[in-house]
Formats: sequence, structure tokens, C-alpha cells
Amino acid sequence: MLANVFLFVKWGKGAARWENFWIMAIAFTFYCFYNPEPYTSPQMVFLSTGNFVVVGRYVQWLMATPAISSLVANMTGRPRDYTLRDMFLVLTDVWAVACFIVCCLSTSFWIKITFYVLALVFFLIVFVFAGKSFGELINNDCPTETSRTTAKIVVVVYFVGQNVHTLFSTIGPEVGGFINALQAEIGATFGDLTAKVLFCSVATVLNFQVFMYHKRQAEEQQAEGGSELNAPTKGVLAPLDDGGQAEDAKEAKMTTKPTLQSGIVILAVPDLSMMPYFRAAFKALPANIELVPAIGPANTLMLTERAAQSGHLDCVLVHPALLHESTFDRPNLATRIKMLGQRVCAFGFDGSEGPGVGWMLDGWFDGPSGDEAVDQENLLHLLVVMQSLQKFKYSSTLAAAANAHPLPAPPLAPAPPQPQYAQQQPQQQYMQQPSPYAPQQPSPYAPQQQPPSLATTSMRMTAGGMPSFANNNGTNPLYEPAPSPGQSLGGGYGAPMSPLATSASMRVDRYSPQPQPMAIPQQQAAAPMQQVDAAVMQQLLTEIVRLQAELGENK
Repeated sequence: MLANVFLFVKWGKGAARWENFWIMAIAFTFYCFYNPEPYTSPQMVFLSTGNFVVVGRYVQWLMATPAISSLVANMTGRPRDYTLRDMFLVLTDVWAVACFIVCCLSTSFWIKITFYVLALVFFLIVFVFAGKSFGELINNDCPTETSRTTAKIVVVVYFVGQNVHTLFSTIGPEVGGFINALQAEIGATFGDLTAKVLFCSVATVLNFQVFMYHKRQAEEQQAEGGSELNAPTKGVLAPLDDGGQAEDAKEAKMTTKPTLQSGIVILAVPDLSMMPYFRAAFKALPANIELVPAIGPANTLMLTERAAQSGHLDCVLVHPALLHESTFDRPNLATRIKMLGQRVCAFGFDGSEGPGVGWMLDGWFDGPSGDEAVDQENLLHLLVVMQSLQKFKYSSTLAAAANAHPLPAPPLAPAPPQPQYAQQQPQQQYMQQPSPYAPQQPSPYAPQQQPPSLATTSMRMTAGGMPSFANNNGTNPLYEPAPSPGQSLGGGYGAPMSPLATSASMRVDRYSPQPQPMAIPQQQAAAPMQQVDAAVMQQLLTEIVRLQAELGENK
């Protein structure tokens, strides 16, 4: 009680809880008035059967029950509204204590049994609601591993104190009569000290740890960002990646106002207890975002792979509890989602979920905490950033595909006319020596064929007389196109010579400075075709000279 007063005076209501002060004050008042005269009314009531009931113990238990239930519902004191589950937790706890008091004061056996069974049913309901609240406390409200350990201690102390108090009241003289009054009083005192004093002390430590963590985080953000502490970008522009996309997103947010578009978000959670909060948050968004729940890692990966095929998946929101599951041969869920090429975010994440997890996330935001609603500003900005990054990824993919498969370059302009001696000298130079790759003597079993015309095998001519490479499979116009499936390839006895073999004399060796001369039949070509062939030959010779010069520089 004094510790809560000190915390409230030093740091305000965020560091201290009124529930802790109320519970400790009731326990302190009861023991101050009960210990001097324990066997006088109204501390003790004597029944007509000769038994007595310590009514003061149950009265202080009834007065402290609502505060204990309220503290269980919101252990860390995050600002939020109370929900229907919180009200059921408080009411069922009060009804359980009231039924137990009626059971103890009743002299009829059947009334005693009836109200005792009702009290047990209400206590079971209280434990179910308290278990859900403690689960959200450990998974969402505790930012560090130390606070999670303290929260687990709080859970153990709560259930031990509640069960010990109920157990000794059941086997005591009020109900069962298995032990005497002194033994029942010792057990009830131990239950009071555990369920009230020790529980409030550990809860105060937990609340102080969470409060100091958020206080340090706020000071660090204030030191780094200054006036940007209260901006909606807090905690959203997470590491993203090492490519500087976070800086690009910040600059884009400063220059243009982001807008949210329709999309799909997968929510990966251990159970469906948090779905109502996220459904309410997504309904309040300015765009129609479809929220798809996924239970567990396996279901999350399956739904992510299916939604990614549609191309409208914005990101995958992962519960912090699912980020811990990883083995030596299987990475965590965030890594596996990234391997599918999708964006992954986390809510309630602060970087303490394990090494190597934070840098795999594209973003995160705080909350929800218990029954606290999701922060709409952080959620909206997170989705806008994720959609922007998805658009950036698609545009980068298209650019990479365009770079990998560029359009054919426009044909080179024809070279200026040169003297006849300058035109004949390169031709004579290349006609001197044959290529080492050309066959020296054709097969005796293959019929003799003339090499195909250069204008009909290696290129397609356009209307203007310039060569077009649109139908060529390769990117180098000096290479022959691949044979069609209908053509018969050479290599067998009696088969016609392969086009690849017949055109080997026209291929240019990249590493040999002496190419094979290209022969053009002169008797079959008409006068217009001769002019076209001369222009093509001139351009090919120019290209060969340029390639040889580049190869010489590379050597």
C-alpha cells in the first residue's frame, strides 16, 4: 500500500493502480479490527446449531473481490474501456462469494449443498475468464522477457491464493467440518495473505516494470524524433529492409498524402479471442480491407500462399506469440512468410521476441493490450506503407523483367559510301583464310547443297531495305536462328545436311580473328536483290570490325 502511494506521488496514476491500494487497505483494516477481539460480533456470528462463522473474513473478501477482478482484467493499467468479459468476471466473482456466505450461514443441509455447488460453478467461470485475461497479459501487454516472468508469477500467486482460501473455507467448520476452527483460521489467513497481499505486491512490480519500459521508450523516441513523438508514424516504419525503403516511405509521406486502397490482410493469431477488436478496427478504415483470420503457423502459411496468388495481399499481421516458434531446421513464421515473397508485420512487438526476428519484420505497431482497441492511426499508416511497398515491389519486378528481356535495338544507320578500293580490301582480307570451324570436306553420304541465301536465312528484310531482327531468337544478328521443329536435322546417314552445318561457313567465331567468308550466289539473285545483299554485307562487315576491335580491347 505504501509502495503504491509512493509510485503515485512520484510518477502519477500511470505507475500506481487504485485496485492495489484498495485491496491492501481492506486487508489492513480487517486485520486491525479483527485481531483485538476476534470472537465478538460482528466479526463472528454464532448459529443456532452451535457453530460459528467468521463473517468479517467473508465480508472483506466480498469487498476486495471487485477490485481483484478489475486488476486481473487490466493488469498493466493501459487506458481502455471495460468490456462485457470484464463485467462478467467481476459479477461472477461477487456471486461466488455471496453464494459461499449463504452456504456458511445456512443451517439446512440442502440449502448449504445447493449454494455451495452454485459457488463452485461461479468460481469455475471466474477462473476461465481470468485465464483468458492472463493469456492476453503475457502475450500482448508484457513487452520484455522480465515482465513476462513477473506476469507468470502473478498468475501462479492468483490461482494459488484463490484456491487455498476456498479450500480451507470448504473443509473448515463452516461447511465440511473436517478441521477445527484454529486450523481453518490459519489456512484462511494464509489464503488472505497470498490472494491479497502477495498478489498485489507482485502486481505492483509488474505494473512498474511495464510503466518504466514505456517511459524509457518515450524518452528515446523524444530524443531521436523530437516533435515527431506523437506522429502516427511511431512504431510503424520499422526496419523494413536495408534498401532504404523506410526513408523513401518517409519522404513520400512528407510530399504526398497517402491514401488507403482495398486489399487483403491475413491476421495470424493463436486463437480467435482477438478477432473482434481487429474486425472493429478494420471496419473503421476508409477502405474495404478484407481481414482473413489464420489460426497457427500452418494455416497462416497456407492462406498466405493462396492469397498471394490473387496479387492483392497487402501484408500478414502476426501475433507476437507465433514469432517464438522456430527450430534448428525450420525458421520462424516471419522468415517463412518472407520466403513466400510477402510482407509480414507484428502487433504488440517490441524487438524482445527473440534474436533475428525484428529485422525480418516490415513493420509493427503497439497493441491491442487486453481489451484495448487497436490504434487506428498506427494501423492506417501501417497498411498505407505496406501497400506502397507492394506497389514498389511490383514496379521493381516489371523493371527487372524489362532489363532481362530488352527490346531489340534499332538497326544501325548505313555506313557512308566509301571508295571501291576500301570496300574490296576488307572483303579480300576475310576471303583469304577459311574458318577452322567450317567442315573441310562434306560427308560422302550427304547430297551436295549450296549454302542458303544470307537474305533468307539469317535475317528478315523490311520494306525499307534495313534488316529486322524481330523474328530472330537470339540477340546477336550475326547468329543463325534456331531450326524449326519441322526441319530434319543432319547427323544420320542418308539425311540431308543440317541447316546448322550448312550455315557453319557463315558463322563468326568470337575468339578467332579469322572468320569464314560468306558466299552469296550471284546467278540466282536478281538486280534488286544484289543491291540488298550488298547493303547487308556492308553492314555485317562493319559489325564484324567493331566486334573484333572490342575483343582486342578486352584481351
